[in-house]
Amino acid sequence: MSSHLHRVALAGAALAALLVGTPAVAGGNGKAKGRQAESKSTQSEGEISTAAYTSSDRTLGGINPTSTPMVGSDFFAAADAQAALRAQIRADQAHQVASGHGMIVAVLDGGFNLDHPALQDRLMPYSWDTIDHDADAHDTGNGVDDNGDGVVDGAVGHGTFVAGMVLVAAPDARILPVRVRNDEGFGPNIAISEGIYWAVDQGAHVINLSLATGYNEMGGLGGALSYAMDRGVIVVAAAGNTGATFLSDMASTKKVLAVGAVDADDQIAPFSNYVTSNKAGYRILFAPGVDLVGPTGTTDGDEWGVWSGTSFSAGLVSGACALAKQLHGDWMHGRVLDHVEASVDSITDPNGRNYRHGGRINLWKVVSE
Repeated sequence: MSSHLHRVALAGAALAALLVGTPAVAGGNGKAKGRQAESKSTQSEGEISTAAYTSSDRTLGGINPTSTPMVGSDFFAAADAQAALRAQIRADQAHQVASGHGMIVAVLDGGFNLDHPALQDRLMPYSWDTIDHDADAHDTGNGVDDNGDGVVDGAVGHGTFVAGMVLVAAPDARILPVRVRNDEGFGPNIAISEGIYWAVDQGAHVINLSLATGYNEMGGLGGALSYAMDRGVIVVAAAGNTGATFLSDMASTKKVLAVGAVDADDQIAPFSNYVTSNKAGYRILFAPGVDLVGPTGTTDGDEWGVWSGTSFSAGLVSGACALAKQLHGDWMHGRVLDHVEASVDSITDPNGRNYRHGGRINLWKVVSE
């Protein structure tokens, strides 16, 4: 077994840039096919926008890689390392009431290792790839720096890690993997739109979007987000990793629940986007996102590593939404969002002052209030 720690210079950010078209290379956009999954549907229902997309090469922002390897491929060491995270969000207490049973959380992402032990018995029996248009979201990279940024397969492990965070918050939920970015983190907007339509049509209760479109480049996604909202599906989006006082385009719509990152002391992380006023009425809350331990996985299949980013904070909140949906399946879409957004503890801003526009998710409050 490998004890490799997945370390990425653009932690939580690799699945952000847009690519015009898809490269005509063997393996389909750098994807290493290693498995087959049963498909429930070969295409999404509903009209998919064909709005143009650009090659702006935007990202969610760069985070320095974390330091000393902690866990390698040891599942029990990983579980111990996650204990502080579970305590911070009061996961163990909440799971006495709800664990996400019967809930489907679609993770629209890239770099999925669907053979990772952490995901076994937690995956839906089918997945979809909107980049290659096939029924296999598995992608452990091709060992090539396809986009020439100096990082080989820069997005590999990202989707696996996000899914792992969903399962920290909702351990009995089922993950529906949808590949909308290649192994370097690139893909067109239409891939996200198609993924949203497909996930809704497969019965997803929650959709996680730990990626960005680039600023002012949401063209075509509004219809897909409305399609989800109108059918009661909760959409959660990462706030961004540039440390800016505004949200990424994906998170700056009232159709989604935006998620920023805090550290272990409940202070907004220096890299996390947030707002200093909220006259626009964004739905925003926070979750731990600094030095998190979770499953990564390349071709070796079982690595655990340390990663930081709002991408992974979003995964935790998607799990929280699964708990709320499990307990309150009869609630309207807006009421679920209101409840989760209010189920928080107080936090401080990057300067240490009390933050008034959102708090850190508390799973016990999600299930008990």
